[in-house]
Amino acid sequence: MLKKIIAILVTICLYGCTTMGSLPATPEQITKSVKVGDVVNVKQKNGWEEKFKVTSIKNNTLYGAHDKVPFNQIQTLQKQQVSTGKTVLLSAGIAGGVVILYLTLMGAAFMLALTQII
Repeated sequence: MLKKIIAILVTICLYGCTTMGSLPATPEQITKSVKVGDVVNVKQKNGWEEKFKVTSIKNNTLYGAHDKVPFNQIQTLQKQQVSTGKTVLLSAGIAGGVVILYLTLMGAAFMLALTQII
């Protein structure tokens, strides 16, 4: 049971510990750094800003489920990345807290059982 709780909390941490990292908006850098499945935030030269999951990259264009942005229209580009340091620290903190809570409850149950015997 304890392992399941920790696994759920770590999964939550992985989703919560992300940052948006800026990338140069050159076609070479976009092709090199952005992959299908990445979540990107794109500000276009016309002022539009969109955040979407990349479903394909072809003909110098990023495609999302409902988005299509040619590389030459990208003013700034950010890619969502998991922040490893934050994830490790938060996961360790949560796991430690769960273990302390578990040990405290087990100790309280033991003391309660001991008082029933005496």
